[in-house]
Amino acid sequence: MRGRPRVRLLYRELGPNNLWYELGGAPDDIPTANPITIPHEVTDRIPVQRLLRTLWETETLQLGFAPAPKPLPFPQITQALIESDGNWPAAFAQIGIPLSEKTPSGEPFERYVAAALLEMGVDNLAHSVKQRGSGTQVQTQSTQEIDLVANHGSRLLVFDCKLRTEEEEGREVEGITSQIRQAAHSVRRLGGLGGEVVLLRPNREVAGTTHALARDLRVHIVDKQSRGCFFKQLADFVGCRRLPDSLGRADELLADPANALRAFPTDVGLRRLSAATWDDDRTPVIDLSQLCGNWSREFHQDWSVTRLERGLYHLQYANSRFNRNVLERAIRDLLAPFGDIIQINISNTGNTLFAFFTVADDRTRPFRDFLRSRVGNPLVE
Repeated sequence: MRGRPRVRLLYRELGPNNLWYELGGAPDDIPTANPITIPHEVTDRIPVQRLLRTLWETETLQLGFAPAPKPLPFPQITQALIESDGNWPAAFAQIGIPLSEKTPSGEPFERYVAAALLEMGVDNLAHSVKQRGSGTQVQTQSTQEIDLVANHGSRLLVFDCKLRTEEEEGREVEGITSQIRQAAHSVRRLGGLGGEVVLLRPNREVAGTTHALARDLRVHIVDKQSRGCFFKQLADFVGCRRLPDSLGRADELLADPANALRAFPTDVGLRRLSAATWDDDRTPVIDLSQLCGNWSREFHQDWSVTRLERGLYHLQYANSRFNRNVLERAIRDLLAPFGDIIQINISNTGNTLFAFFTVADDRTRPFRDFLRSRVGNPLVE
């Protein structure tokens, strides 16, 4: 291309400084590289979809894009997410945006992140970029997918958004270390050393050794340790110097550990626990009675048993049929074959019985077999 009329050949150095040069030639035909300045807004005007098709599309692999992301009301969507205990369809419905039943589980989180980027002024975005085979036999098969890509600040930015817990990820074929390596490979292929990628994992903690691997591969990670400054970390990644007030208020909501746990629960058990942990004055005291009541209702039974430590158990029984003396005798007779009762209390209304008791080591299996046989049924006949 060099030497052709009305054609300028520009080159960007792939490295920490990302310097631009114009390639040319001296009169003696010696190649030259003269440094030039190209403002960010010049390259940022190139539609990211066009860049991706240029860099990633081939005759046999075509790209598809989801509809352009739309703004969301912050911090209202974050408050709705907290109130719904991390139920994304319920949170979106609460702000007047019902989701289709066919909406993939991870898409609402991607829309949440995309909306935050729009608030920061990152509007040259592509959502759900899918690379598919173009042959008739494989045209519906996606070979690779990238959640969000932005052309911003003269860089190609990739956002990998997942809400998997550590337990769920343990059941996946691809673990977190494989995800890091794959993310590093994808962004280098798309944007060279000038590209950047961040893994957003707000409901799981990434171990220190895994963070070290990510740093070596130039992969950024925002995990549950950063939930109280989620949007600040996102702003730092994209180079947004001043966090919009709406996102700052959302970060303030998530800085409350109770809110963060409810919005991004690390597992189903903690989601249940979070609803029974924080009382009206925000004191972090677990309401065991409420937790056990919720558990009983989930299984349509009138009892729940909690193991406090090895051999020590707590029983909560919802009474609607027996007088106090009859109920206490029935529970004592029921538990006698397995161990010793430490204490039994019945509420003033007589509606609930609480018992603390021990189970001998050699009776643990029969005790658990007995409980298993009563799941979904009354404990006392």
